Amino acid sequence: MYKNLDTKTLAGIADEKLEQAIIDFVDARLAARGADENEVQVLSSLPAATRALYLTWAVEADVINGGFLRYYWSWMGQFADDTVAAFEFFAAYKHAHLMREANRTHAEEVASAAAQKEGETEIYFSARLHVLEDRFYNLDESLSALRIAKVRADPGAFSVTPVSRR
Repeated sequence: MYKNLDTKTLAGIADEKLEQAIIDFVDARLAARGADENEVQVLSSLPAATRALYLTWAVEADVINGGFLRYYWSWMGQFADDTVAAFEFFAAYKHAHLMREANRTHAEEVASAAAQKEGETEIYFSARLHVLEDRFYNLDESLSALRIAKVRADPGAFSVTPVSRR
């Protein structure tokens, strides 16, 4: 676990460990947040590039481990719109397009469920989102390779130093 991710530290991390080092760093920041901070504040305090890597990783992890529904029901789902731009930041345009489609589909499904079951909260299964998950798995765009390339091309954009607590 790294206490900071300055450009020198990032340069010393092997490619196959680079993304996980950044994810672990952000997870540690989230775990150590102060009582007056929430997840949104912690993520907002990070450099945009680091936040983008975390957002794209979260979608990928949730979709692989439970689908888009898992993603939208997790606290990370509140960043769904921001995640489109995060995918674009890494030139993962196919993922960005699919994420836009998933966001639109999810919004339509939620609106439809709310209209049909006024006042009831119920977990729904979306066959339309399931189809998008299948497409997500089969995209011929390597998120990992795109993220690593971006970190290597501009490590300063991902540089994060420790937060001092008062």
